[in-house]
Amino acid sequence: MSRWLEDLLLAIWSRRGAASALLLPLAWLYGRLSARRLRAQARTAWKAPVPVLVVGNILVGGTGKTPVTIALCQALQARGWHPGIVSRGYGAAVGPEP
Repeated sequence: MSRWLEDLLLAIWSRRGAASALLLPLAWLYGRLSARRLRAQARTAWKAPVPVLVVGNILVGGTGKTPVTIALCQALQARGWHPGIVSRGYGAAVGPEP
């Protein structure tokens, strides 16, 4: 999806007006399809040998994920845990390095 279309849809959805109401049935459909896919994946999901926390959001940038991650790590360290952080970063390419 092109960046301008992505920005436009995000702006429409964030305003909660008539246009976002028109997109609501698509959101429901997307939610149902996503839930179905996740249920299918859960049947064969890999189980991590350690506890895992995921800090994420549907929005990119400025939603407070980094401060939450820092606070979680500090709280866990205060309790004697040794947390690690795995981050791919916004716009990162996944795969072997060139």
